[in-house]
Amino acid sequence: MRNSGGAFPALAREIFETLSELFPVCCASDEFYFFPQVAGKERNWSSWDDFSDTSLQHLSGKLSGWQEDLLSVSDPDMSREAVTDVSLLKHLCGTLREQLTDVAFHRSQPTFYLSVANIGIAEAIESGEKEALIERASTLSDFLLMGIDNLKVVPEVYRDRGAEMVDRTREWFQALAQGERSIFPALDAVVKYGDLLGKIPVKSDFMLPEDVFSRIVDKHMGCDMRIEQILAELEEEARRMKELIDEVSDAMSPGRAWRDVYENMPRQAVGEGSLPGIFGKQIDELMAHCLAEKMLSPELAQACPVTIAHVPKSLSAIRSADSYSTMPGYPPVGGTFYIFDEGNSERSASGLHPEYRMTAAHETWPGHHLLDISRWNQGNPLRRPLERPLFYEGWACFAEQLMFETGYFSGQQDLLILAKRRMRHALRGTVDISLHTGRMDLPAAARTLLVAGYSRKLAVKTAHKYTLHPGYQVCYTIGLRRFQSLYDRFGKDDVSGFVSKVLAQGEIPFSDLEQVFTVES
Repeated sequence: MRNSGGAFPALAREIFETLSELFPVCCASDEFYFFPQVAGKERNWSSWDDFSDTSLQHLSGKLSGWQEDLLSVSDPDMSREAVTDVSLLKHLCGTLREQLTDVAFHRSQPTFYLSVANIGIAEAIESGEKEALIERASTLSDFLLMGIDNLKVVPEVYRDRGAEMVDRTREWFQALAQGERSIFPALDAVVKYGDLLGKIPVKSDFMLPEDVFSRIVDKHMGCDMRIEQILAELEEEARRMKELIDEVSDAMSPGRAWRDVYENMPRQAVGEGSLPGIFGKQIDELMAHCLAEKMLSPELAQACPVTIAHVPKSLSAIRSADSYSTMPGYPPVGGTFYIFDEGNSERSASGLHPEYRMTAAHETWPGHHLLDISRWNQGNPLRRPLERPLFYEGWACFAEQLMFETGYFSGQQDLLILAKRRMRHALRGTVDISLHTGRMDLPAAARTLLVAGYSRKLAVKTAHKYTLHPGYQVCYTIGLRRFQSLYDRFGKDDVSGFVSKVLAQGEIPFSDLEQVFTVES
């Protein structure tokens, strides 16, 4: 039993190294919030993540043991930062153990194995090592067969998302095979996975036990609130934003419905293949503003560019919007902004809606990209690999508000767009909780998303995708409001100082972040 703060760094290394060996793909990616983002010292490209019963039973015991060790860590001379570090690791161990045992996504979600397969193959390609792709492709079959063995009975909505993702993955692998024959074993493995998936029994219910879902929202996401409290806050946010939408749209065009005002905003023409260039220019402007406002150092900006890419078709079955991703590594080298095109009403034949500027701020500067490269640039190696959903999504939403505070966004048009986005996030959170507590069925969830401005087709698809990640959609609104509260109390007189202090901490609990400001103010 370790019982002193001095042994803590060694315990942290043991946890990270063990998890990266067992889950080399999940830990190398930022797709799965309950895993630390750590890469093994040496990559074994023939090794896939081990979700076998034997392995997970053994790991569950180790996670419990690590939690006990962390509970016993005590040292009267431990700093406030070290106490937070211990808390972060306890949260990691507890959340991962409950995800693997109580949530058991690996037993219910066919898309999970396909996500790992896609990420693992993409990682091998990006390595530039020919042998990496050969080894990953040739061993994928065993990983997917392990998945089929784990999926005894699955919710029908999960099976359908899995079947859709099989088709998209097969299309991607077929395209790769035109120039790279070593992908053929992976293509065969995915085809076989799809055939076997069609034979798995299904059930209509996808809901987790009530206590498990409550724990996900309360502890795993980091809300530290009961379901009813969160619903009340989401409803208040949606109401306030709808009032603001009506007020602003009426000032812009009296008597017209807000959706008409929104849809008739001047659009930017988009030529064939020009979308990445348009976003690239916008991202450069956002970066320049962040530099001018001293929210970002020139050295970090130069070292960490944003790469723009389209969301891979293989992942469109589970993605519903633009997204951002970064790879683990110190010092950081940048990240990728993925553009989601499918069913996106903001990118219609009539052109690109001005909301894209706010989307870019959310995903890049000063949103996810700035947060992630700051996390990976900090001196504390323990905090670099750890993400907390409430902090991660809350910061990106607050980043949009921050660009208003610093004058980048201004005027009624931008205010209407921001209010619409905030209302949409609140309604998405309400849909998430309502779906997973039985307050809504899927058709009712889709109707609520229509109120948020989704097209009918996209509302239906999005509601289905929200079943895959219970509780995650509440993080946008609740996280934003937590950051706004801190900013109102500690940041208004020194925006750059507030941003610097937040980003220097890593993604710590909000209670600890508030203490940072309280102690130092």
